[in-house]
Amino acid sequence: FFSSDFMSGKEIKDDKASEIAKLSARSAVCQSIMLEKDSARKYLIENDLLECIIQLPNDLFYNTGIATYIWVITKNKPAHRIGMVQLIDASKCYVKRRKNIGNKRVDLDDACIELIVKAYNEFDNKEYTNGNLFVESKTFDNAYFGYTKVTVETAELDGNGNEVLKKGKKVAAKGKTDSEIVFNGRYRLLFREERSSVQ
Repeated sequence: FFSSDFMSGKEIKDDKASEIAKLSARSAVCQSIMLEKDSARKYLIENDLLECIIQLPNDLFYNTGIATYIWVITKNKPAHRIGMVQLIDASKCYVKRRKNIGNKRVDLDDACIELIVKAYNEFDNKEYTNGNLFVESKTFDNAYFGYTKVTVETAELDGNGNEVLKKGKKVAAKGKTDSEIVFNGRYRLLFREERSSVQ
């Protein structure tokens, strides 16, 4: 996914370039990846470093047919991009190859690249077409990607089925906890963790 230095933010801090483009096999915007790679996602969004994620077409590379993404990371966002993230879906922007090479069945020609770059530069909520090529751009406030992780605990019961209390408070049963991700998009703090009361 990303190097450990990148996930810790070290690569961004130490790199002299103001922009970095990283190619990833998966998107950390989706929930399952978010949970797995939370530290990278959290660092990039809370420090307003994530400028854009571009979803590329499937079957673009020789050894895999899975979806790939370009993450555009920048230390110095232009004023109109501050506090915002742009998502570009370019999964339908490709030309078919005349001859497949392994899993590589499609290419990005000049027209594809121009359409993707146009969507990126315009930074708008808009659909772009050029013949059969299609790109969609959406912009979101950083807070849109925020969430709260809530841990739910079940009360321990005694032999009679009554809740066990310690200093007047319910005791959580060992091994009976669960966590839920609640996407909120409105919290000032983007990433929080709460522990609910024992139920």
